[in-house]
Amino acid sequence: MTVENNKPSEYTKPITPGKVIKSETRERVSHTLDLEDVGQSIAVKDLQNNDMNIFAKELEELINSPQVKEQIFKFKTPYEREQFLGELINYTALHKDFYKIDDFMKLYANGEQENSIYAAKYQKNDFILQTVKEKLIKNNELNPNSKLSSNSEKNKVIKYIFDNLIDNGIVFHGFNNKFKESIKENGLSLKRNMHESDSRQRIQDLFLKIGIEMPFGALNFRDNSKLYVSNSAKVTPQYANASPEWFSTFVSLPKKYESDDFMNSDPYVYQKNDLTNAKNDMVKFLAKYDQITDGERLEILDFLEQNWKDFRHEDSSSPISSIALINSDGIVNKEGIKQIDSIEKFENLFGVNDMGNYIKQFLNIIYDPNASDIALEKDISSEKIAILDMPNMY
Repeated sequence: MTVENNKPSEYTKPITPGKVIKSETRERVSHTLDLEDVGQSIAVKDLQNNDMNIFAKELEELINSPQVKEQIFKFKTPYEREQFLGELINYTALHKDFYKIDDFMKLYANGEQENSIYAAKYQKNDFILQTVKEKLIKNNELNPNSKLSSNSEKNKVIKYIFDNLIDNGIVFHGFNNKFKESIKENGLSLKRNMHESDSRQRIQDLFLKIGIEMPFGALNFRDNSKLYVSNSAKVTPQYANASPEWFSTFVSLPKKYESDDFMNSDPYVYQKNDLTNAKNDMVKFLAKYDQITDGERLEILDFLEQNWKDFRHEDSSSPISSIALINSDGIVNKEGIKQIDSIEKFENLFGVNDMGNYIKQFLNIIYDPNASDIALEKDISSEKIAILDMPNMY
């Protein structure tokens, strides 16, 4: 069952193409950020502190609006819904005034059709190029009749992209909503709360008896040496909804190790906050192994239930996940991407000079799944983080 968030939103009305979405927040802070001018972007200023919080607040309103929720649930699978939301967030990182956000969503209007999420990506690059060009024309940086034929014109497009996605870029960290208050107060820390590590070790030892060495996945839960953020929000909703990863991996053990017997089990019981079916699956799973005693089965089920209470709200209408937005300054190594910060450099590397190829290659580079995840070995203070709650997608 889908639970709607009843929070009032200014986005309940249809969004007029080409107009900046108005909200009470924007009007209240208009003396700080001139967001009424669609030719301007927040990236004109450094995206720091108050600016980031304003952006996060308005982005939260947008993604929790009825319009976006309706679009989300056009997609048949939770995976596609998460992918769409990630793409939407990535687009707002480029146009932080939400320029033509409704038109961007129309690229995904056929969400009910199979593979529509993949079909949209082939239109997305052309749309991004067109909207950047329009913004530059509105800002009198390009001639209205520009065909982007000269290197000078192309470099203005590239500068806009770099201003927004690199120099004033954002990195993302998805997490369980139960961690929100702690992160607001303490930031993102390598010293994560490991008070349950002993009980996890006990459960791991029990599963070793039946040949399962890593019931919590490949993640070493005693290793606090890395903190992961991403250049791209494309998979951030997926990670956030399954957070913490070690526990969602544990919940999914029956389907992973006895897939034939649990073929009809819901793979999203954790994301749906369905403790009853999660326990039922675990009971049936453990019953297959005589090596596990009745007392040990109860121990495992108690572990499941106690951690479930730690990571899921009792109120099913509460958000299950949130995203931290962090200024990429000092986090992302920008030297590599600056090898293509002009069309001349791009041509030297790739042998082509057109902007269509440039947009495609640029986005492939910064959103490459193998490169977009960044492992940090330092804490991020709360002052550098803005947080938004995600809509429930199950």
